[in-house]
Amino acid sequence: SYTRKSKDGFSNNGALNYQSNKINTSLRVSQFDAEKIATENLTIFDASQVENNVRRLDKNRGYNINYNIDYSINSKTSVGAIYNYSNTKINS
Repeated sequence: SYTRKSKDGFSNNGALNYQSNKINTSLRVSQFDAEKIATENLTIFDASQVENNVRRLDKNRGYNINYNIDYSINSKTSVGAIYNYSNTKINS
């Protein structure tokens, strides 16, 4: 997918699913790379006035992985596990 804030960015997503009578499992992977221009204006009024104006480029890159599995013990009971992993790098 394509995103546009103040700069261009994109993300990719994919999923694999498997289902049988006893086992349901899925794997989802996503990756993203986006940039935006951030502006901060700060003024502090006290004995001496302080002003700070910042304009910067924020870069967010990373990926996520999600895996889950369910096992049906019987028609009313199942047991499962979920694993989530995220690796994000933010540079300003």
